[in-house]
Amino acid sequence: MGMNFRRLRRRSIRFHKDTDGVVSVEAVIWLPFFIFFLFGIVEMSLVFHGQARALQVAQDANRSFSVGEFATADETATWAKASLEGFSDDIKTVTWLDRGVITTAIRIPAADLAGNLGIFSMLSNLYITVTSQQVLEF
Repeated sequence: MGMNFRRLRRRSIRFHKDTDGVVSVEAVIWLPFFIFFLFGIVEMSLVFHGQARALQVAQDANRSFSVGEFATADETATWAKASLEGFSDDIKTVTWLDRGVITTAIRIPAADLAGNLGIFSMLSNLYITVTSQQVLEF
């Protein structure tokens, strides 16, 4: 009985002095927060990429209407919506001509731009709206 107690005590002392693996405990504690943060960054970068793509489409649509590739504002808005169909099914596009300035506005749900990660539930009620203007050239 005394021998087992001493052996157990030596192992206990050796265990408490041993520092191998101490960092792995902290890493396991912080890893979920790090992964959540990483997925949040990815989700927000997808939203910003979608916003930049929508702005590019609005600018291309205005330019095409400006040089006469499209005959009407409605045709321009339809093309802009078709160009972004891969991002969302709930895209709203409007194009109008006022005193020689073509304006295209595109509205897309941010949740559709973020993909299926679902980290930020606040994106479900947020819409990204981009607007571009171009002077009519013809």
